[in-house]
Amino acid sequence: FAPNVLTLPHGALYGRVQPADVATLVDHVERGELAMPYLRGTSFLPQHVQAAECFAGRSGLRLLHVDGGDARARVRFVDGAGTLDIEVARTTEPLSILASCGDA
Repeated sequence: FAPNVLTLPHGALYGRVQPADVATLVDHVERGELAMPYLRGTSFLPQHVQAAECFAGRSGLRLLHVDGGDARARVRFVDGAGTLDIEVARTTEPLSILASCGDA
């Protein structure tokens, strides 16, 4: 079983949500925030922008500009602290991944 959560109308997709995490996740969602430890991406954004959002590691960002595309992009966000530029690139190098939700 894959404990995934899609929040609407925000479109944020969360993974690896355990029963003990639900109250924290709901609290973030009700405040209009992203629950960063569980975030897999915002479903209506392109993949490279979703990756940049996850790498940013904080909620409350507004997308300003994307320069590039799927293979390589610079994504600019803004929030109350100013602008944040994140560069993402698709790679063919092998990555360590979690094969299931139960993996540590």
